[in-house]
Amino acid sequence: MQLSAANYLLVQQRLYDGFGQVLGPIEMGSLLSVIGFTFLVRKRGLVCRLGAAASVCITAALVIWQLHNGPVNAAVNTWTIGSIPTNWMTYRDRWEYAHAARAGLYTLGFTALVLAVLSLSRPRRESIGSK
Repeated sequence: MQLSAANYLLVQQRLYDGFGQVLGPIEMGSLLSVIGFTFLVRKRGLVCRLGAAASVCITAALVIWQLHNGPVNAAVNTWTIGSIPTNWMTYRDRWEYAHAARAGLYTLGFTALVLAVLSLSRPRRESIGSK
């Protein structure tokens, strides 16, 4: 967050160019995969709840992108060196904090998914009187 306005613009428009075209479908695929996993383990109590938690985290991260990162990307992509607004740091901060929140959500979601998969190896408890 120490870049000058011109360098920030260069990084946003060049370094991150095309990320959404590659990572967007991957993120949607991860959400659909986790939802599918959760459906398959729907009768496994804790495993299902952990899968659902992972789904919620991924969904929240995608919503944050739609509400914050996407609009900032769209605005920044219209800028030129001569047209950078004086409040460009507000855009930068919004983008960075939204990405930090998304990283936290993806970390929580991944942790929940790992715990769900590890819980699959535990045998099911038999209910009383099921012999």
